[in-house]
Amino acid sequence: MKSYNKKVLTQLLLRCTILAIVVTASLILVEACSAAAVAAAADGNCAAVDDAATPDKQLMNEDNNENNNDEAEVWCDECDADALYEELDCKDFDSIEKPVPTLEEYMILRRTYEDVVGKEKSTISPVSEEHGFLIPYRAGQAEGTKGRGIFAVEFIPKGTPVLNFRQEATFYDGKSVRQFLSKIPSTLACDYLSWSYTRWDYHYKGYTQTVDLDDSTLCNDSIQEDTQNIGCDVQASLWHEGGSSDENKEACEKHYYAIQDIQPGEELLCLYSTFVGDAYGSGEGTVEDENVGATALGLGWNNANPNYF
Repeated sequence: MKSYNKKVLTQLLLRCTILAIVVTASLILVEACSAAAVAAAADGNCAAVDDAATPDKQLMNEDNNENNNDEAEVWCDECDADALYEELDCKDFDSIEKPVPTLEEYMILRRTYEDVVGKEKSTISPVSEEHGFLIPYRAGQAEGTKGRGIFAVEFIPKGTPVLNFRQEATFYDGKSVRQFLSKIPSTLACDYLSWSYTRWDYHYKGYTQTVDLDDSTLCNDSIQEDTQNIGCDVQASLWHEGGSSDENKEACEKHYYAIQDIQPGEELLCLYSTFVGDAYGSGEGTVEDENVGATALGLGWNNANPNYF
């Protein structure tokens, strides 16, 4: 009886030992699989470990990740100005009284611009908080339906440098414009559609789209030459900047000037036709000229929306 019990106990002990070995091996395997899964997840691969170890499936996962990244980067790809206006719901924004942008908002635009085009192509580098005004001014709501405007706060004699182009941001292709618009608040993106202008760049020898990223962007159109009070004064330019007297191409490359005496409280008015479009240096650009350049950049329009000009 004692011998029989001893034999049974020996068998039970052997079975328990085998079971313990199996359990230990299983735990080791589970830990190894967990470690592999964590490593795979750290690499951005959420597939099963055995799938990740398969070369064909690795390539397939990499292709899928690339496709997903490409899709994430595309926003309103190939949209022209009309499509951008609709995509951004600018109609609703245009129906309200718009506030004067804050320095914080201008800084968002400046930093985003340089991030999109890169420092080498940036025309406002280094990014800073400074503005281009050389005289005291204020920004606020203009009379009538013009929206925001800029105003003199003291007498400005004819020939005085009024502003420089420190914050004049230039885009050289439509893709960069769309990327820029996709990264900023929609209200500022709608402002861009109103503020930006397309022209022929004599140095770049191609069409570019430009926006002023300070309050000079609020300068309203005088429409008529006799009501314009800031712009290019060739004689003042020669005095302050030197260089050629070629009014259309070289004068006033650094500053805009008071082209007549400006009284305190008077609105500062630009003449858009002197710099918008102007494809061939005629100095008489039109909305049609501008649309030629905008279309060349993939940013043209068909609707006669005053938002664009």
